[in-house]
Amino acid sequence: MGAAEGISVAPPRFLTIDLFSGAGGLTQGFRAAGFSCVFANDHEKPALATFARNHPEALTTAEPIEKLDAAAIRRRLGLDVGQLDGLLGGPPCQGFSTYGRRDPEDHRNQLYLHFLRFLEEFQPRSFVLENVVGILSLEDGKIIDDLRTRARRVGYGVAVGTLDAVEFGVPQYRKRVFVLGGRDGHVLNLPEATHRLPGAPERGELTLWGPANELLPPVTVRDAISDLPAKVLVPRKTQTAMPYGPNGPYTAYQARMRTGAQLLTHHSAKQMLGIRRLRLALMRPGDYGTQIRSRLLTEGLASSLIEELLARGEGLRDLEECRTADRENERELRRVLQHGKVNLVFLARKLASKSVAMTVWCHSSETAEFMRKARQHGLSRLS
Repeated sequence: MGAAEGISVAPPRFLTIDLFSGAGGLTQGFRAAGFSCVFANDHEKPALATFARNHPEALTTAEPIEKLDAAAIRRRLGLDVGQLDGLLGGPPCQGFSTYGRRDPEDHRNQLYLHFLRFLEEFQPRSFVLENVVGILSLEDGKIIDDLRTRARRVGYGVAVGTLDAVEFGVPQYRKRVFVLGGRDGHVLNLPEATHRLPGAPERGELTLWGPANELLPPVTVRDAISDLPAKVLVPRKTQTAMPYGPNGPYTAYQARMRTGAQLLTHHSAKQMLGIRRLRLALMRPGDYGTQIRSRLLTEGLASSLIEELLARGEGLRDLEECRTADRENERELRRVLQHGKVNLVFLARKLASKSVAMTVWCHSSETAEFMRKARQHGLSRLS
């Protein structure tokens, strides 16, 4: 166990422990509310090093949670049973996520039991457990039901609910399940939204149910990053500091993120492969890419899009930075765009991950003629 040095923190008001802490997102939020973390655990050592740097008051260990002795840790911290104010944790979500295999036998799905083991040993005044929405449905809710039952068995009132980050001033949709517990059977209320959803009635606007509630407007991506420099560094230079520039901050969110800093770091991004840039350009809000092929058939490729992708060589990734497997695709895309022609087989296969039965070439200004030929050859089914 160890703690980083050199960062001053305010005297603690409330004490917490953070299990599966990662780099410390939950603890950072609780710190802003007046809590101080005394112990954190995560098996990812780089993440835990970040945690320790930002929260030097906490003892940290990367030892597998299965091997941790909760009673020994409590004694080392000098805490009596019931003295801890909050137990925090976000067990690994990969086994629950709807984007993964959702294998009921994934051992990570059982790590919440070690959170409950700490809960029983420390008996904190409250606990907060966070996870992806998929935890509610895996095995018909078996995991969440078991968690609720076990927590109640040791004396906690339990509330389970889903919160969306966009309703709390974060510029993205991100739903997460929160399980809140209060000692002695107290049921804690989930927080109410502070920001309205995009498209919801504005403050004071009349609705069928009366004036809209007094929620703040949603924070948009523009609100969040419109002050960042247009120049973006390549990933290998991510540690290079660069000035924010003379403009901004333009919003309260940007001012809060800057915290008075003049230099910006980690302003880097890997350039997209051209075929992915093209796929995004052909998407529209809400269609999830399902209309790409039909849109390509009916609209062709706008000359402005071609110019953007080819402009000064900045729109496409440097071929030398591409994986070998991607280089030929990128070369082919350049040939397609530079000659003003669309190889439908190539684009349909790469953009929509499906192939068609024959190769048809058409100039982007000849969409109508191409459509006639496409129907003639039975290609209208591409949509």
